[in-house]
Amino acid sequence: MNNLEKDTKNTDSTTQKVNVLYKVTAYLCMGILFLMLIFIVARIAVKNVLYEKLGIYNDFVAFFLEGDNDVTADEDNSRPVNIDWAEIYPYDEKDLYVAADSKKSLMDRYTGIVGKIESQAEWYTTDGLPMQTKFTELAAGYESLIGWKVQEQDYDAVITLRNGHLTCVCPKQDVEEIVDSITQFRDFLSEMDIKLMYVMVPFKVDVGNDELPLGIADNSNANADKLLDRLEEEKVDYIDLRDFEEQDGISHYDMFYYTDHHWNAKSAVWACGRVAGRLSELYGYEYTPELFDLNNYTSRIYEDVFLGSYGRRVTLSKASPEDFEILYPDNDMKYHLVMPEKNLDVTGSFEDVFIDYSMLKITDYYEMDAYSSYVTLRKYVAVIENEQAANPDKKILILRDSFGNNFGPYFAQQYGTVELLDVSSFTGSIKSYIKQSQPDAVLLLYNPTMIEPIDWSSYTSSKFDFR
Repeated sequence: MNNLEKDTKNTDSTTQKVNVLYKVTAYLCMGILFLMLIFIVARIAVKNVLYEKLGIYNDFVAFFLEGDNDVTADEDNSRPVNIDWAEIYPYDEKDLYVAADSKKSLMDRYTGIVGKIESQAEWYTTDGLPMQTKFTELAAGYESLIGWKVQEQDYDAVITLRNGHLTCVCPKQDVEEIVDSITQFRDFLSEMDIKLMYVMVPFKVDVGNDELPLGIADNSNANADKLLDRLEEEKVDYIDLRDFEEQDGISHYDMFYYTDHHWNAKSAVWACGRVAGRLSELYGYEYTPELFDLNNYTSRIYEDVFLGSYGRRVTLSKASPEDFEILYPDNDMKYHLVMPEKNLDVTGSFEDVFIDYSMLKITDYYEMDAYSSYVTLRKYVAVIENEQAANPDKKILILRDSFGNNFGPYFAQQYGTVELLDVSSFTGSIKSYIKQSQPDAVLLLYNPTMIEPIDWSSYTSSKFDFR
């Protein structure tokens, strides 16, 4: 055999090996994609049949629904009670979604259905993929290993500020639709002699010191400024908590956790005092400053138990757990807390009523959230009664985002009844609820990221849909 024949034979042999390798790789990739498809189909079936229809939640269901934010269960795997709020608090005929939907063109309905399917499909093929967290953690670790620090202007991305805090950034928003909705809501409340006040909660990015990396822009504070300017023009009462930070000697970034967007306990107590003071200034309600003096609280630090929402997104490869502080009022007030969806009706001290210590015993940073140790979670209706409150005859309804988790319990020291409700989670009519509840005042407690277009095709898409 001559050299040419040998080279040809060796080349053929190498080509065959490469072809086999390609085939094995292709089959392996196809196998992985097929397994993922099977898992996605199983996940959809488990959620819609076992979880949604049959109300089953056990270890098998939990495995398939890991990471799904719509799925909730207590430590004992018990599910929240499903309450038909629309039956208890029905919508007016003019506000019925069916009536509004019937006016849509066939193309609009088709587009809406396709959009919902596309949104669901995108989640199941991205965040809903099996072991998505582990793959994200490996990718983040690889980026850290190679020193990849490039950050892009992406409104869905987690940005690392120059001071090490994690955040997101917001696009520019038009506020006119929101202003119209708030002013109409104000007029509705005025007919029943109910006051309305907007509470602008500070966002992670500071107004005067944004700490943003080069090339990254954020519009959260600009959106907030536009909204408040317009509310002032419409003579809607408000308080901008950002205005009092410097006056009260507060360092902006000390108000927040490094790995999360929420304010900490000290900031929540401070905000309660400022809001109660503003209610006194506007409406003459009694205000007791010592209730919100940090010197009248006992602090307990729970070390390394908190990995915030941003930290969970970039994973433990890029973020470290941080300490979590809870402040306990140094008084003997007793509270009565009712949360129907959690089947909770309890009376006792601040510690006994408002703190879920199981959320501070972290076994999985990705599945547990220490911020949820305050039981007044955003998604549930909560009614707090306090006969020993400084202002026992006043009832305040707070329409809130998740910043209300730790705001509500501290605020309840001042007022006899504090009701917490998330407009975007509540399936009944806000107007009907208010007509039955008859609060003295309604607070809109929102941080600037809530300033987004209103989707009127659904009752649970916006914080500013007050139907």
